[in-house]
Amino acid sequence: YLSLVKKIQKRQWGKCQNIITVSNFTKNQLVEKCGINPDKILVSPNGIDDNYLTEVPINNRDIDILYIATFESRKNHRLLIHALENYRGADKISVCLIGKDLGTKKQIVYEASMLENNIEVDFIDHVDNEDELIDYYNRSYLFVCPSLYEGFGMPVIEALSRGCRVLCTDIEVFREIGGDNVEYFSSDDPSQLLEKIEKNLNKKNKRDVDSQFFEQYKWRKIAGDLLEYLSKKIKSQN
Repeated sequence: YLSLVKKIQKRQWGKCQNIITVSNFTKNQLVEKCGINPDKILVSPNGIDDNYLTEVPINNRDIDILYIATFESRKNHRLLIHALENYRGADKISVCLIGKDLGTKKQIVYEASMLENNIEVDFIDHVDNEDELIDYYNRSYLFVCPSLYEGFGMPVIEALSRGCRVLCTDIEVFREIGGDNVEYFSSDDPSQLLEKIEKNLNKKNKRDVDSQFFEQYKWRKIAGDLLEYLSKKIKSQN
């Protein structure tokens, strides 16, 4: 069934006159796996709301580790849990996992329940609004993203905008969007992840990112670039 769906999608993409995608990574995937002409593909990233670009609170961070993702295999929650299995520090670590269940949550909840008493994991299905979500970022020291595959990864940008230190798996798309503002770890090495978690939690301060970094993710710029691209395309076809 999945093979058939992929064939249908590939055929549909091939017939498109123009394609808009959110990252150079996904553009390259379309070129390499579907044979799409790169000149037909525009990269237009996801944008960040102005609410995320307000002044960041300095203190009141009571969550050590935050991860926002649906519970499914590719989100790789297990790596984070397995990394914490080997934590032997005296300080308590609070972990908050936010996301809907798409099949793996039951197993993750069970494995988290087996962790030592100095690690507390809270599971939250959803948040009611954007202000509540921003508050979770504001309360967190570390945003850890062990995902195996993403087309973009908006929570990484959101976490950076709210002063979180960000750790991500070393995959192409995270390198593209996070650059030097993110620390990277192997997707199959829990000991390396734990080492980076402990190092960053010892600092207990927020991450400062140059405000210019976020200019490329403002909706006004994204919309302006998209309109300019579409205008040129329309003129060239007339």
